[in-house]
Amino acid sequence: MTNSSGSVVPSTALEYRLYSLRLGDIDTSANAWKAGSNIMSSACGALMNGVPHGNWSIARTDTMTLSLDGGLYVFNILARPYGWDNWLPRYGNFCTTPCLAGAFQPLPYTWTPYKPLAGTATKEFDLALTVLFTGFGILGCVIFAGFYHVYDKAMKRNEAQELLEIQQKRRAAIELGEKYPVVKKRRQLTIWERLTGEIITSQDETYDDCLNPEERRKIELYHRNELGADSELDRREIPAV
Repeated sequence: MTNSSGSVVPSTALEYRLYSLRLGDIDTSANAWKAGSNIMSSACGALMNGVPHGNWSIARTDTMTLSLDGGLYVFNILARPYGWDNWLPRYGNFCTTPCLAGAFQPLPYTWTPYKPLAGTATKEFDLALTVLFTGFGILGCVIFAGFYHVYDKAMKRNEAQELLEIQQKRRAAIELGEKYPVVKKRRQLTIWERLTGEIITSQDETYDDCLNPEERRKIELYHRNELGADSELDRREIPAV
């Protein structure tokens, strides 16, 4: 602060406020601040064109939010006597005690935001992303295969148990002198049968201990799996089968 004669008044407390103006995008000319609507090189210009941030404060720091798209900005700081709510800037011969001393030079600044797309548009990132997705895909396939294996074994176990119950019912029907329904053999017609229309009838399925070969195979496979066989292709002699 100075008085009307230009002498500094160091004991006078001041408070400050930050003003800013976005002149345009990052490719805006650095001389754009010279336009009449962009003047920020004086207190009046900062008050008329600038956007104030925060409140008047004796603190020497302040914050503001820049545009996500970046751009060219200009800043200025205004000062006034502490608590002087009716303060207006004065110049030249109109200056009375107290007056503000300062250059009021604008501070242009180009803000170029970091865009993740620019940092990820590389072959290395694409390769890493491909490896990551491939790893997740393989892991998903392994998990799916494991669940399907458990599900398949459960379905075969349930089917074998149902066949055992059917076998018991068939045995009971034989003991009572009743007949139980048998399954007819089914096969695809041959080309000759399709051309001539002469179809050789299939014989009834052969049963051994009330089970046809397919049913017996499923039950045997169920027993082998329960007793330690690895799969249907495991030909080891499994006891009690």
